[in-house]
Amino acid sequence: MKTRTLFGVVVTAVALGGCATVSSPYTYQGAAVGGALGAAAGALIDGNNRWRGALIGGALGSAMGGATAEVASRAARQSAAGNRPVYYPPHDRRDYRNDPYGHW
Repeated sequence: MKTRTLFGVVVTAVALGGCATVSSPYTYQGAAVGGALGAAAGALIDGNNRWRGALIGGALGSAMGGATAEVASRAARQSAAGNRPVYYPPHDRRDYRNDPYGHW
């Protein structure tokens, strides 16, 4: 059963990894920072098995950190290319806006 689960996880990771497109080095930096913070938090939270907590927290933190850095990087490039602010539709009643550098 464990071998079958591990095989499924590896196949899924390889399949999804082929779909990813990284457009800036900041994505890797965000993933590294998110992974480190997530691993530390996971190890502290899971008192029964610290390795399991670190692994799960690191994976989740890495995904969230990389995704956040990628979205921010794309928004900054889009904003600078058009020399205008970029707005994102709010899902939680907050106004998400990215201004180009020097544009106020």
